[in-house]
Amino acid sequence: DLETCALLHPALDMVYQRVRSKLLDYFGESLGEMIQGFTIRGAIGAVNSAGTATVKAVPTLLCLHARPGSTIEAPQQLAHELMTIAPGIVGVIIERVGGRYGRVVAGQEFLTDVVLGRRFRVSADSFFQVNMVQTPVLIERAIAMLDPQRSDVVLDGYSGVGLFSAFLAARSSRVLSIESQPSAVMDARANATLNNQNNITTLEGTLERLLGQLYYRRERLDLALVDPPRAGCHPKALQALQSLAPRAICYVSCDPSTLARDIATLCASGRYRLVSAQPVDMFPQTYHIECIALLAHTDAR
Repeated sequence: DLETCALLHPALDMVYQRVRSKLLDYFGESLGEMIQGFTIRGAIGAVNSAGTATVKAVPTLLCLHARPGSTIEAPQQLAHELMTIAPGIVGVIIERVGGRYGRVVAGQEFLTDVVLGRRFRVSADSFFQVNMVQTPVLIERAIAMLDPQRSDVVLDGYSGVGLFSAFLAARSSRVLSIESQPSAVMDARANATLNNQNNITTLEGTLERLLGQLYYRRERLDLALVDPPRAGCHPKALQALQSLAPRAICYVSCDPSTLARDIATLCASGRYRLVSAQPVDMFPQTYHIECIALLAHTDAR
């Protein structure tokens, strides 16, 4: 429990402090028994205030995580009261109400953020990059390294809400996005519509299973971009990628150790070679580092 956070964007820190104060007033000494924590997500890019000291309100989604087994009285009332305590809060979600999957919602369950001029709907359960200063840098470097051509069919693996897909689609013939999180799949499909892009196909399922199906059907794949979670790519996904043999693979990683492991796997067969790697500091003042690696097929011209 912190009174304030020096790393947080000032607009979100203001929301944090007001939410914390409200919860302390609402629950008193029993707060720790009722609420395990809460998440604040802000659409910083939507108001073009990232990186400044402004406290201008930004669209914010608040998610409270009730402690398992706790009984919160009048959760709907609490959600509605939290909607009013700070400017910009567009929705409040209280999870694990009355059980593991119970939830109470006030307002909306998603934000709409803007990155490099494109709009992205992001639901409460969907992953999205948190550093709106460095996210455009990450995207531009990854796209430049992969260098898609107008005739290319491109894979976006572990695609989330379609962040990379939107920019790959603008420079290629077709993008095939694969994501296993249902809320992110719905967001990705909505985002293709938001950005007027009809050359993106979003499939729901694990990357290893769907890539295996693509290989079985002998689908064409010219380029691939993967952005897996910290655990890295599933071994069967790496195997399927090698079988599909795109001419280049762009691997975006938030964990250099699993990135090194997966690059070693891809290069061990002799089909791929590491061309370059570019770290991007998405998490200043922490030990976490994002990294973009480019691998080229050894038979590619």
